[in-house]
Amino acid sequence: ALVAGERHRRYAASLGIPMERSRVGFDVIDVDYFSRLAGAAREDAAAVRARYGLPQRYLLCVSRFVARKNVDAVLEAYAQSGLHGAGVGLVLVGQGPLEAQLRERIAVLELASHVAILQSVANDEMPNLYALAEFIVLASEFDQWGLCVNEAFAAGCTAIVTRTAGVAGEIVLDGVNGFIVEPRDVSALAQRIERLGQDEALRKR
Repeated sequence: ALVAGERHRRYAASLGIPMERSRVGFDVIDVDYFSRLAGAAREDAAAVRARYGLPQRYLLCVSRFVARKNVDAVLEAYAQSGLHGAGVGLVLVGQGPLEAQLRERIAVLELASHVAILQSVANDEMPNLYALAEFIVLASEFDQWGLCVNEAFAAGCTAIVTRTAGVAGEIVLDGVNGFIVEPRDVSALAQRIERLGQDEALRKR
C-alpha cells in the first residue's frame, strides 16, 4: 500500500495490510520548484502584489468553498483576532457552492475591505501567494491530507491546521513548525492567528 502518512498506514493496517507492506510517499510536491519560485516572488514583491491585488501583509487560506473546509470558521477567527485592525488582510483562494454565503458573511463582519477572494489561481502561480503570506490556515473539518501545506512549507511559509487534517502530526508539528487546533474551535484558531500575526520572530522560527 502506498499511503500519505503514518495515520494512513495505521488505517491500511486496520484493513488487513501489514505495516511492513505499506510505504509512505503518496502526497508529495516538487519542493525545489516551489522554493525557487517563492524566492523569485520575494525579490519582486511589489510586482507580485500588484498582479494579484495583494495587501502588504496577509494570511492565506487555500480551500474549496464547501462545508467541510470550514472557510467560514477562518473568517470568524480572523475577525476575532483583530489583525484586520493592524493592517493584516485575509486572502482566500478557492471557489465553490458556498461562495455567495461567504461573501455575505464577510459583509456582515464588516471585513469587505480586508478580505480578498481569488477564485482561480493556477498551481504554478501559487508560489507567488505563499511567498508573501505571513502564514496559511487550513481549517478543514476533515481533510485526507492538505497538499497546500506542503506547498506553503516549501515556499517558507508556516501554517495553522486542524487536528483532523492528514498533515497534522505528520509534517505540521504543534508549536514546532506551526500550530494544530481542533476543528470548529474558532476561539483557539483566533488566538493562534493573532499570535502568529503579531510575532514576526515566531513566524520566522
